[in-house]
Order: sequence, then structure tokens, then C-alpha cells
Amino acid sequence: MRALSRSNYFASNEDRFLNEIIDILRIPSVSTDPAHKSDLVRMAAWIVERMKQIGVPTVELVETAGHPIVEGRWHVDEGRKILLVYGHYDVQPPDPLELWESGPFEAAIRDGKIFARGSADMKINLATFLQALEAIVSEHGQPPLNLIFLFEGEEEIGSSNLKRFLTEQAGRLACDAVLSLDSGFPAVGVPGFFVALKGGAGGQIDIRTGETDLHSGGYGAAVPNANQVLAKLAASFHTPDGRVAIEGFYDRVVDLTDADRAEIAYSASVMRDVQEESGVYTLWGEEGYAPYERIGARPTLDINGMWGGFTGEGAKTVTPCEAHLKLTCRLVPNQDPDEINRLIQAHIAKHIPEGVQATYTARESFSSAYSIPRDNWALQRAASVMSDVYGIPPVFFRTGGSVPITHVFKQTLGAETVSLGFFQPGTPIHAPNEWFRLEDIPMAQRSYAAVLDALGED
Repeated sequence: MRALSRSNYFASNEDRFLNEIIDILRIPSVSTDPAHKSDLVRMAAWIVERMKQIGVPTVELVETAGHPIVEGRWHVDEGRKILLVYGHYDVQPPDPLELWESGPFEAAIRDGKIFARGSADMKINLATFLQALEAIVSEHGQPPLNLIFLFEGEEEIGSSNLKRFLTEQAGRLACDAVLSLDSGFPAVGVPGFFVALKGGAGGQIDIRTGETDLHSGGYGAAVPNANQVLAKLAASFHTPDGRVAIEGFYDRVVDLTDADRAEIAYSASVMRDVQEESGVYTLWGEEGYAPYERIGARPTLDINGMWGGFTGEGAKTVTPCEAHLKLTCRLVPNQDPDEINRLIQAHIAKHIPEGVQATYTARESFSSAYSIPRDNWALQRAASVMSDVYGIPPVFFRTGGSVPITHVFKQTLGAETVSLGFFQPGTPIHAPNEWFRLEDIPMAQRSYAAVLDALGED
């Protein structure tokens, strides 16, 4: 009867719920761009008001050095468990704009999908969770357990202010488990849980060979070319068989066990072929590991961008004096981001010609990897719910991406994080034409409500 009552509630409010999803997708809450600071404040204010409408007793907009944090609390009973619900309301930049078939903040609906930046990552997850909470409150007057809410506006830029907030406020944020809404499915229509997320390190390399660009005919045979120096350095980061060639990079990496490989193989059996899904012409990577083992369980180094010299139309015969490279590493448990950055710095120093200046500026916004124990009580209860809702057992799968704050929850609160979200594979998160299926909205609402019930049981 409870499920039927909830389904009726969601159905009777379908138009209202969809309209509010469209409204928030039209807010360009791009955290990387200072020009959108007011949009992030507007998005945070929307969440505050929405939570107050539901009846959350305490909701506060916490100012930070960057974008605000929305903190909420609903204390139900001293004897009940405490669940911290985490999400983020910021989104990636929409560039390149010319590749969008409709405006990135238009929230266009076509072919059974909503197309908008932030639809999958992760505004619709956040909205459907609040809608699920509304349905529970309309039925019972309160949630089935004590809730703490933390919604941030800086996940896409590393969560630095939320990390600081957690460190400073850990004593009053104690909880029994964390529910992260920043997640998705391993295969279309197949429920699943992120059970391992990678950490990261990285930064920018700046090469300088002199004070100015030079005429390539007058000096090209006698002076170093910054682009060539950088290209040679970039090539030194990997061995021919795909391993990262930085000395000490793998020292803390634990080998995969048979159980690890079996878990990954099972999840891969329901997921799309990597080459097919990505659209690449061929696969590449560390020998001895299957594609999904590399993606979810092996550390990586990626060159994200390289530039230098003349890149305009036509030709300009110069020998450039400066060149630049951005890189990121995706790290696995036991690898320390600061240590990896030091190893990168040492590798650069070792491979740069004498007399050439090379500066490495490490990003400060990365965290360590996170993996939840598979027998964790909250994960097991949530998995049971998803099995009931979808009629098939959920898949535990590892992702090559990062949600930096999950490690910090463990570090500061001692709490494990259950990651449950409803975007489907194939949606181009962080790329043009990001989408979320309309049919997944009611499923997300039902599932989040049922998971809250299950986590609140004695």
C-alpha cells in the first residue's frame, strides 16, 4: 500500500515536479566561471526554499570563500540512525557551445530525454531526492530517520571549501552513513552502485626556453624549441606497453585479487563495450588488464591539453620559447595525491634538458580514492531496495571518475558513503548534449523514497 500511495503522489504531482526540474536546469550554475557566481547563489537559494517547503526544520545557507553550502537538519528521534545526504548543485562549463543541438541551459525535451548541462550530473538526482522526501513527509509528517543535508557548489572544482567545512565541523556532523546522490547506472535500466571511486592528482607544466619566440630560419637549428621539449617530455610519461613511467608511481598500488577481478568482470558483463560506448577507433592502455580493470582499478595519467607557439590560421615560422601542458592522474587506494605530485615534479626535472626552465604547478583540489566495504549495512539495505524496485539485482561497479568528498567523509566523520544516482550510461557528462531520460524521473523518486525507508528501519 505504501508503494501504491507514493506512486499516486508522484503521478498527481508529475507536472509540478517536471517543471521545477526544468527551472533548475535553466540556472547556469557553472562553478569554474566567476561570471556565474550569482547563478550559484540563486541555485543554492532555490534548494534552501525547496527544503523549507518540504518542512525541513533547519536549513541554512553557509557562506564560504567560494560558493555557498546548503546545510539542513531534520532531527526525528534520538534513538534513530543519522543519514548525511550529499549532493552538488554546480555544473561543468557547457563549451563547446556550437556542438549543442539545443541551448545548454534551455532544458529542451526531445526523444524522451531532457537535454541540459547538469541534467545527469547531477541536478535531476538532487531534485528527485527532494521530491521523494516530500512524498514521505506528506504521508508520515517526517522522515524515517535523522537527516543531515550537505549540498555544495564546488564539486566540479574539487570541493575545497566543503573539505574545510567538514574538518572544522566534524563533531556536529557525526552520522551513521552518507548517501551520495552523485552517481549513475552501469547499464541502461540496470541499477547499480559506485563502490569504488578514484582519487586524483595533477597540474600544469610550463616550459620556457628563452625570453621570446625566434625566427625559425635564423635560430631553429641552434636553439631549443619549447614545443619539441614539451612533446618529448609528454612522451616520457608512459612506457610503450601503457604503464605510467614515473619512478615510484606504482609503489603503493595493491595488486588486484581474484575477487576484485571477478567483481569487475561481472559488472563489465552488463556494461557496454568500452570501444563501442566511447566511439574511439581503438583501445589503448596498460597491458595485462581488461579495459574495465584499467578504468576502475588501475591508476592512470592523462594529458588533458597541450599548447604553445603559433596556432592561428596560416603559417608563422617561429621557434616558440614557451609551451604548456595540463595533466591529471586518477589514483587508486593507498596512493597519496601529494606524493604523486612530488613524483611528477621529480620526473619533469629528470627529463628536461639543461638550461630549459620547467615549472610544475600542482592543483590543490584532489583527494584520495575511496572504496566502500561491500558488506556495509547501508549499502546492503539500499541494494535490497533497488533489487525490489527494478526486479533485478543491482550491480556493484567501480568508476574511473572521482567524487572527491567521499574520501573526506570517511576521513573526517568515519562514515561510509553509499553512492546512488539515476543517470544512464551514454549520456555525455561534461560534454555537449548531456541528457537524462524522462522515464527515469519517477523511478528515481520511488527508489530514493524506498531507500530512505530501508535505512530508517531498526
